[in-house]
Amino acid sequence: LDSIVINKIIKILGNQFGIIIYNYSWIFAATDCCRSYPIFWRLNKKKITLSPQANLIKEEYDEINYDQLQAYRMSGYTIDDSTLWKKISNLKSGSYLFFTKKNLKLVLKQYFLYENWNFKNKKISLYENLLKKEINKLLNNIIKDAKGRRIIIPLSAGLDSRLIVSGLRKHNYKRV
Repeated sequence: LDSIVINKIIKILGNQFGIIIYNYSWIFAATDCCRSYPIFWRLNKKKITLSPQANLIKEEYDEINYDQLQAYRMSGYTIDDSTLWKKISNLKSGSYLFFTKKNLKLVLKQYFLYENWNFKNKKISLYENLLKKEINKLLNNIIKDAKGRRIIIPLSAGLDSRLIVSGLRKHNYKRV
């Protein structure tokens, strides 16, 4: 697989995914930009093992990563692509892994990276219109993904749930 094909696959997958594809000669794994579904991996001499849960690929005598254990105890999270075990890594958000079985080549690449915003002084109406377009795009995606099924939205009295409910009403989606 080349990077053009990989980018097409990732674009097709949408916003929330964690995917692992095994082939007779290669393995591909990717996570979305917020790592909705984690993927953990370990590389042994001639094979790579992947799982959505690190403890499923942990071996009996794996060493604990005490730096990550301290970070986990302090924050509830490990740092970067490390886990609680030294030989197990996680696939970072917005990244993919490509492993060729023939020459045992591992490629890790981040396809999405959060960048600093460049602020420009423009009229607020421009930003309001851009926001409306993005909200409508998201609502259209929700409607498309629902395929006519009922959409259930827990109302929390917060702005997010109100926005979705009122937006679906504006788009005349009846099964809410």
